[in-house]
Amino acid sequence: MRQDFELYITADQLLAEQWVRLYTSLAAYLGPLGGFDITFRCTDNVVRFFISCKKDLSTLSNATQGILLRPVAATELQLPDAHSKERFIQFVTNGNILDLKEKVAVGKTKELGYALLRVRTVST
Repeated sequence: MRQDFELYITADQLLAEQWVRLYTSLAAYLGPLGGFDITFRCTDNVVRFFISCKKDLSTLSNATQGILLRPVAATELQLPDAHSKERFIQFVTNGNILDLKEKVAVGKTKELGYALLRVRTVST
């Protein structure tokens, strides 16, 4: 059964090391050949991150300083029906997902409201 969690950022700014620490703890907890999905949602200028996987991540909620994981209902992160999909979008060099959102809006005259990132761990 799929478990869905919302990722809350409790610090004003997260460093790359904190994101790496979150990934490392997720990869170690899920084990080799495990995987998880990160859903980015930006609607009405509110950015929300969700993590979905097959295991319960409640025990990892306090594993990373500045990040909390709280369970949510599956309806919270239901993706809309897409008229078309963009695959293999190149990230902005030294940028973040908000920079990517701006790049897509300017370059392709489209709005990036949702992004689904599938992360597969090969080994820990």
